[in-house]
Amino acid sequence: AFGPIVAFVLVSALTGGAMFLALRTSSLPIALLGLSGGFAAPLSLTLAGAAPAGLVLYVLVLDAAMVALSIRRGWWSLSFMSLVASALYEAVWMHSGTTVAAWHAGVLVVLAGVFGAVPAFAMGEAAGGDEAPPPLARLTRYAAIVVPLAFGAALTLTGGASAPSFATMLLK
Repeated sequence: AFGPIVAFVLVSALTGGAMFLALRTSSLPIALLGLSGGFAAPLSLTLAGAAPAGLVLYVLVLDAAMVALSIRRGWWSLSFMSLVASALYEAVWMHSGTTVAAWHAGVLVVLAGVFGAVPAFAMGEAAGGDEAPPPLARLTRYAAIVVPLAFGAALTLTGGASAPSFATMLLK
């Protein structure tokens, strides 16, 4: 019988193995399988009393790995799916109302930085006769700005309150 921390480490190692295998075999389906397993791992394991910093750090490392793999192989769907999964984590986290607004601000900066700035610097812009970045790469970069702005607006309008309070405020 393993504890939740050991199980989490093992599941994380499996995700890392899937990413290594995807890189080695140039297989997008294996990378997508690793992505889904990576984001499902914290949901499937109950980490009672775990600090939000641990989950934020885990998602940051997972996002950075997905973006790096996307840049290396040109698999922008992987980066976009990772952005969507991270945004869903943030939405659920905001909805729970168990954390302070400063944590959310940090997560939003990470979302914008990892998904917006890193690919922008890695790809650059099309110059002269160069080929333009793929549409999904551009969409991911734009979404990396719009998603944090939307969450930031929700936090500002609620004064850092949870999403249910935001919905209640809108319905009044």
